[in-house]
Amino acid sequence: MWVASLLVALLVAQAACVRPLVVRVHTAEALDLLDAEPTVRRSVTPGVVLADRQTWNALRARTGLRQGEDFDLEMPEKEVRRMLRDSVYASNADLQTAVGATMDIGAGLKVALLPGPAPRVDKPSLALIANIHGDEVVSREIARRFVDELHGAMAHLLHDVDVWVLPTMNPTGFDRRQRYNAANKDLNRCFANRCGTRFVRGAVDGPLDVRGEYEDSVGIVQWVEMCSATSAPEMAAVRAWLEAVGPTAVVSLHGGAEVVSIPMDCSCTQPTGRVNETGRDYALHHEWGRAYAAANPRIRNSRLFPGGVIVGAAWYQLRGGLQDWALLGVNRTCASITIEVSNVKWPPYDDVANLYWPAVRHGMRALVEKVAQGVRGRILDTNGDVVPNGVLYVEQLGGPVPTGPVNHVPVRGGVPVTTHPGTGWFFRMLPEGVAHLIAAGAGHVAHRYSVTITNGRSLLLEARLEPLPAHLRAQAGELPYVE
Repeated sequence: MWVASLLVALLVAQAACVRPLVVRVHTAEALDLLDAEPTVRRSVTPGVVLADRQTWNALRARTGLRQGEDFDLEMPEKEVRRMLRDSVYASNADLQTAVGATMDIGAGLKVALLPGPAPRVDKPSLALIANIHGDEVVSREIARRFVDELHGAMAHLLHDVDVWVLPTMNPTGFDRRQRYNAANKDLNRCFANRCGTRFVRGAVDGPLDVRGEYEDSVGIVQWVEMCSATSAPEMAAVRAWLEAVGPTAVVSLHGGAEVVSIPMDCSCTQPTGRVNETGRDYALHHEWGRAYAAANPRIRNSRLFPGGVIVGAAWYQLRGGLQDWALLGVNRTCASITIEVSNVKWPPYDDVANLYWPAVRHGMRALVEKVAQGVRGRILDTNGDVVPNGVLYVEQLGGPVPTGPVNHVPVRGGVPVTTHPGTGWFFRMLPEGVAHLIAAGAGHVAHRYSVTITNGRSLLLEARLEPLPAHLRAQAGELPYVE
């Protein structure tokens, strides 16, 4: 019996010797000194390091660090447990390695482009942005795992959609385990806000009609910058990047709930209980959101969010969010959506593999498939040459074929798309069903087309336009002339 007791005592003593000391560092100079020591490693908690007990005393003597002034020792058990639970979340370097070839867009942010095997000018692209809030870490891991799938079992999706991935938009917030960035700015309140500096009374947006479509006004009152590039360099970098690449669609991954939030997040009206749910491409966004929700078993039967999809402003109003700015502020972006991927922001790491990734995996695939759904083609003249400044308008979704002159564009379909200047190619996301389109170009007679869109498929359309008669050229205005 005494031998067994001695053995247990020796094991306990050995464990105490190898268990690291937890050191809370008070000064930046001391932290720099300790970072240079090979026996010291950073904890997941900012300002805390873990040190080998056997070498700590020698290290203190060599560096001159003073307890109480430069550092204090913490109770190790709680910190070590936290380290073991959380340190498996990928570092920024790990994420950058995981996504392969990367592009530096500034502010320490790196994005990866996953193109398909055959580049096409008519090909849509998706920008996937995660970890805007530093403490919502499941989205980072979802982005990394999804990239692995796009290199593997879901590689076929890249034939029809190019995918940009920004796995963490807020690395400083992640390092501090906080929602805000290093300057204590909420990056999802830092984008330019279309609603001005205050809510306005009355309905500035068009009402919802009986067919579930929105009137054309999107209630842009006044664009106001919410944060400076100095306090939110991450926001500035993402804005410049999205404006440069002009993706067809933007998906933002968050945590804290399990639901799909669609535009708009801010209705520009006084929040008095009645929410004015205005958003361009309302039908498209609802269908896009439902495609994800239907493939996610954790939210498709949600009691809190029936159907798993909600208009952002109907949940709670926010100004300066990425979702609304991406929809209205990026020239060629015609779709923007927010996915809340986990009901816990920073869960034990095993929950990613056991709960959240299995639930979102097929939903992520559905998101990409919907980006490929729409109409693609070219706008040419009768000689087969590219029409300069070609534009494709969505005049109406469903209903009878429109006739007569065009009184207002863009009309019910949302933002128009312009053609590629060299080739005349275009792509436009559309919901399933019949869409009535107008192909137009400077100096040419516009033409109406009616197309039927099916799930996940793109329809090829080649428009051939006649030159505008000479007697009409002088009075040609901004609206397309349709015969």
